[in-house]
Amino acid sequence: GSPYCTGSGTATVTRTGTGGGTYSASPSGLAINANTGTINLGNSTAGTYTVTYTIAASGGCSAFSTTATVVLGNAPSATIAYAGSPYCTGSGTATVTRTGTGGGTYSASPAGLVVNSNTGTINLVTSAAGVYTVAYVIAAGNGCAGFSTTTSVTLYNVGDPCDDGDPATVNDTITAACTCEGLIQVGIATHGGGATEPLLYPNPNGIGVLYVDAGSWVERGGPMELEIRDVTGRLVYRAAVTLGTEGQAGPVALPAGMVRGTYLARLGSGDRFLVQRLVVQ
Repeated sequence: GSPYCTGSGTATVTRTGTGGGTYSASPSGLAINANTGTINLGNSTAGTYTVTYTIAASGGCSAFSTTATVVLGNAPSATIAYAGSPYCTGSGTATVTRTGTGGGTYSASPAGLVVNSNTGTINLVTSAAGVYTVAYVIAAGNGCAGFSTTTSVTLYNVGDPCDDGDPATVNDTITAACTCEGLIQVGIATHGGGATEPLLYPNPNGIGVLYVDAGSWVERGGPMELEIRDVTGRLVYRAAVTLGTEGQAGPVALPAGMVRGTYLARLGSGDRFLVQRLVVQ
């Protein structure tokens, strides 16, 4: 059966002629039973070996030996990943990180992803936006079965609509930096009902701390999250706010160095949120 594959199982010898001899192998690395000639493939190392069968001298007869060659291959195993996914089309390349056996080939499905079959590098200039499966395949050989593994790769076009997961933003799109970002809604945005009750005060704020009065908007004593962003949407503050039994919390210290201007404060609890203008004087 040579070549065999390491990993599991055994390889048995076919002997024709005089019995009673012993088996040995060189170089070291082949786990062979000296009496039966059976090779333990799970405990052996890949390589090319010479197995010798030796009959000692006896009854006036000289010693005798014969040899056979045995080849063991390594069972292939690998993982692949594109750490930058999702990518954006238009420029550059995306490289694969492969761990494990080399020598395989890459392919992608469905059509539209331009991937180098030898290196796995993706051409982002000529590829189309979409969600793809990249396969890495190692052909059968050296007594070992073929092997394959896959990973997912996503490509966007800049400007494509998306969802950044923040219900307080609108018109979410893929930016030139290949991230999904939306615009903070200017004014008051509400979701979940009862939105006129929560209050952040004092507003305008010139004392550096905020107080929260949620009224009956959420369960008394329940937690909320407070986010403050500038007018460009940049996050400047985020913290958990725990309401007291009267639905109030504070003081919440504003970040040091917060410049004067208009900000948007988002107060959220579960699937409810409120966005209010906050003026810092």
